[in-house]
Amino acid sequence: MNRRTLLTTAILIFFLSSLTGCSWWDNLWGREPRVRQTPEGLYQSGVEQYKKGDYKKAIATFTRLRDEYPLNPVALQAELGIGDSYFENEQYLDAEVSYGSFVELHMTDTATPSGYEARVFLGHDPKTGRLIAHWLDRFGAGFSIPHGAGAIRGDTLRFDIPYQDGPFRDTFVYRRGDGTWQFRLEAGDGAGGWKPFAEYQVTPIRRR
Repeated sequence: MNRRTLLTTAILIFFLSSLTGCSWWDNLWGREPRVRQTPEGLYQSGVEQYKKGDYKKAIATFTRLRDEYPLNPVALQAELGIGDSYFENEQYLDAEVSYGSFVELHMTDTATPSGYEARVFLGHDPKTGRLIAHWLDRFGAGFSIPHGAGAIRGDTLRFDIPYQDGPFRDTFVYRRGDGTWQFRLEAGDGAGGWKPFAEYQVTPIRRR
């Protein structure tokens, strides 16, 4: 067998394998072919993991379903599954973000009339995994630019806002004991560190 015949045979084998996918190679070695799970199959797996209390695996399965089949109607059920799993795992901040495209915080101070009011919009960017924050208050729309970016760690939410005249870092801590929040705002000190700017005790108002 000459070199040209060997080359032709190699190309033919490669061509056949590309047509049949991994199943040809798996069958050659006596292995079962790998099958991509259907969206319904993934969803059922996530539901079973959720029922067993394995919430981390359920989140991973539902997230895989959402990412691999974003246009499938069952992907909407997966979104709810992610939120439910976070909630049952007591990751309440992650659950709140997962349940909607964004979360709005409407804050006013306790003075009468109110001297300060702000609306903060928080959302999750699936491409980067980052938390995105837009802060609008009575100091003007200009301060809503640029947006902040950060992450959620347990009951703590933190994001940085790179304002032109100096960065800000906002830290929101949820207190499970009484259901309140502690907001700590810090400003860049010009040397790579942070200095206190303001601190607030935030109490949710229950809607009737």
